[in-house]
Amino acid sequence: FINTWLKNSDRIDTLYFQALAFEKSGVVAEAETSYKKILEKLTEISGRQEEKERRVYEHLPTISQINLRIAATALEQKQYQESYKYIQKIKSKMSLPEEIEKIRIGAM
Repeated sequence: FINTWLKNSDRIDTLYFQALAFEKSGVVAEAETSYKKILEKLTEISGRQEEKERRVYEHLPTISQINLRIAATALEQKQYQESYKYIQKIKSKMSLPEEIEKIRIGAM
């Protein structure tokens, strides 16, 4: 049980925190893969009852936050067009540090 409960979890927030840990550890390719899985899941549940329920029980990131993280990991891997593509997808307002990061990534 101890070795498998987290591995088999379908929680999106757990995958997000794992991806953040990969990114901060310098394993950006793995982080980017995880962020793209999260983006797919968030897009799938967007606007549905499942999203509302998950927001109560999980610490879900927004789609804009995930697009920012993908842009950051792509930039780290020198994938400039990929990074710019995800920066362009960010439409909602984010926190000040996230907005600053968005501008910094967009300027590269």
